[in-house]
Amino acid sequence: MSRFIKNIVLGTSIILVIAGCSVKDFDKIVQPKKKEFVYERPVVSDELLKTVHEIVKAMSQNNLQLLNSKFINQNFGLYNLYKIDGFENFTFQKMFFNVVEEETIKLEEFSHFVSRVPKKAINLPIIETDSTFNCSPYNDAYYGWTNHGLFLSTNTSTKLKKFMEEKNMLKKDSFKKEDFHKAKMIELMSYKVILTPEIVFHLNKLNDGKWYITLIDRITTNCSVKKDSKK
Repeated sequence: MSRFIKNIVLGTSIILVIAGCSVKDFDKIVQPKKKEFVYERPVVSDELLKTVHEIVKAMSQNNLQLLNSKFINQNFGLYNLYKIDGFENFTFQKMFFNVVEEETIKLEEFSHFVSRVPKKAINLPIIETDSTFNCSPYNDAYYGWTNHGLFLSTNTSTKLKKFMEEKNMLKKDSFKKEDFHKAKMIELMSYKVILTPEIVFHLNKLNDGKWYITLIDRITTNCSVKKDSKK
């Protein structure tokens, strides 16, 4: 009889051990894993095309207020890449500044480019291809864009990440992990919009499902060179 009881106790212990292991394994399975962010560009949608047209319309009306309130996400902000006398740099901002034309201004702001967008630009069809700008310092015949119009491109490589890395070398942690994450989102998930002759910007679809301007490229069409390079 005692042997029978021992067998029952032993069997019960084994079951409990197995059950304990099973519960632990089950917890591992049902415990939610941290979801890894996937850098994937959304497909071209009617909503994206509509947003491009709305932005171009706002630009043709020189409506900076609408651009600031509707097409710049205040959490994400935007990066403004520019070049002056051959030196490339960028700023992070949450609005387009309405800069008044003055003789003392050496560098045109994006608002100056917007003010020159013609009203007829709203009638341009969106062409889903890239256009390349050539400074062509030795032959004016090749200067300018390879194509003219309104373009939507997946050629979205930028110098933003490189600029951040260079600034971090000068001052440690000037830009943190979240900044590089945003730079990568622009690089891999955005669409580039080109409105010749001067406008180049990137659009990203953010968490709320809307498309926003995340980067302004004022480098591509700026053919200035460093003074040392002119020799």
